[in-house]
Amino acid sequence: KLPLVVVADPHPTVSAVVSDRKNGVYLLPICTSYEMDGSRTASNRSLQWGEQIVKPIFESKTDYEVLYQF
Repeated sequence: KLPLVVVADPHPTVSAVVSDRKNGVYLLPICTSYEMDGSRTASNRSLQWGEQIVKPIFESKTDYEVLYQF
């Protein structure tokens, strides 16, 4: 019953492709960890630093860029 669903993920997930929804679902193309550099936090709260391996494809953006634009 949500009027709007925004999914920020590099790959379409179940949440983004709910079959009975026609409008109000947006999938924001987020970069993978290979397409961005900087720190990463794992679910166990460990930190890693990573370097960019490839340039982002299509219109994908980093999490930081998306939050900044919002």
